[in-house]
Amino acid sequence: MKKNLVNTVIVTCLSLGLTIAPFQSVFAADSSEDAIQHVKEGTVFSLEENRQAAMDMMEQDQSIQSNRAAQARVATFAAPVQSKQEKFFASISGYAQKLSQKYNVYASVMMAQSALESAWGESGLSKKANNFFGVKGKYKGQSVIVETREFSNGKWITIRAEFRKYPSFYESMEDNASKLRNGVSWDHNYYKGTWYENTKSYKDSTKWLTGRYATDPDYNKKLDSIIEKYGLTKYDKYDTILYNKAVNYKRTILNSKTYYFYSDIYHTNPKVKKLENAGNYANKEVQVVREAKTDRATWLQVKYGSRILGWVNKNAGTIYDPITSQKNVQVNAQSKKGYPIYNKIYGTASGVKQVAKSDTYVKNELQVSKEAVTKRGTWAEVKKSGKVLGWVDKKALTYFDAVTSNKAVSSLGMIKPGVNVSIYNQIYGTTANTASVAEAKKYTNRDLKIIREATTKRGNWAQIQEGSKTLGWISKGSLTYLDKITSKKTLKVNAKVKAQKNDSVYTQVYNTTSQAKKSSQSVEL
Repeated sequence: MKKNLVNTVIVTCLSLGLTIAPFQSVFAADSSEDAIQHVKEGTVFSLEENRQAAMDMMEQDQSIQSNRAAQARVATFAAPVQSKQEKFFASISGYAQKLSQKYNVYASVMMAQSALESAWGESGLSKKANNFFGVKGKYKGQSVIVETREFSNGKWITIRAEFRKYPSFYESMEDNASKLRNGVSWDHNYYKGTWYENTKSYKDSTKWLTGRYATDPDYNKKLDSIIEKYGLTKYDKYDTILYNKAVNYKRTILNSKTYYFYSDIYHTNPKVKKLENAGNYANKEVQVVREAKTDRATWLQVKYGSRILGWVNKNAGTIYDPITSQKNVQVNAQSKKGYPIYNKIYGTASGVKQVAKSDTYVKNELQVSKEAVTKRGTWAEVKKSGKVLGWVDKKALTYFDAVTSNKAVSSLGMIKPGVNVSIYNQIYGTTANTASVAEAKKYTNRDLKIIREATTKRGNWAQIQEGSKTLGWISKGSLTYLDKITSKKTLKVNAKVKAQKNDSVYTQVYNTTSQAKKSSQSVEL
């Protein structure tokens, strides 16, 4: 079969993104077999000749397909025949699927391009350098020198040029996939029409390549025919959702333009659309309301304020610990050495930074006003003289007894006889500065005022005064509370005493003062 290759084309140089002048094949009169052989020999590199050879080789494969069908009919147990084209796709399908996930482009299109640009991996450059796409330059310092035709000063010339040498086909395919995702130097969106999120099918992708990647008006038709003939769409599978659950925690979006928000979980259905760049919310704190996992990654549905932004890769943000509980407390504490103090609860919000060290306050008494629990532990908000210092790990603190109640009262009392306890300057066990100021027995048989009552885990406490002098705090159980005289008046009457056998007469109103003493043991009946 003769192939006339005199059609003029404009070849887009992949490595430079430049359009070069029309090229007329030197094999206009050669047979397809001769053209294919020339490409395999790789004497002179030409992408257009590679593409033509690839299409010719695909037509030749038709006979193999026919023979296979005949074999199936004649010999049920005959070994199946696999064409070179099928072997080629088998060798790169894993690469294509991996790169498809990484760059979000069609595996089928990637595979078809690889076949078309390299003549099914048979081109000289493919064999010498694993270079499918004719990319010039060096790859990690590696290259090969190959003759290539270029248009200069109005005519075609053959020159020796440096082309990238890859360690395997994978790196060559990744170079191409990266170019489709990241575009060219003057326009990073140059190939955006090939991206999954901007297309409905692979045909949209191949159509976008036509006139951009290659100016051959039939470029998409050639790719489509390869995809359809070899059923390459089976490699364009959407990701499976492994789980999708409601959550409630916060993240801060990173200052990066790498990630985007999507209308649904990325690459799980054809209706997923790219929304906006996550970098637009750099350093903003967002609320995560749902979390989903696919084979590709973990995805988060987030909202900013009351607005749902969409689904984004979890790597687009820094995760925060959820606060499982938080409460107000009122307790004094003393700090230990070796703990940082933060301006916020560590790991729960953006902008958390160390503001002090616990070492600074070892000799000071601190007040704990709040406690919060996260997966990392319990955190305490500490103050010094009423000023908030920040949040510290609770392990950094020695807690004194919490005062669960503390109220002003107005009562009278006296120390019980024989009590051997101390009077303290503070409620016992609630502060580092608690000290004994007196022995309770010193004030036995004295009238005392009880001005405050407090409760801790150890028991009940009373603050006492003598006259106008505050003595301190004492265990409430060490006191006898006296009755108050609610009224008192002078009377002059004659009366007969009706008394029980054990009744007594007291010098003062009974149980109203420490000075109320019995005047006699009994009353005469």
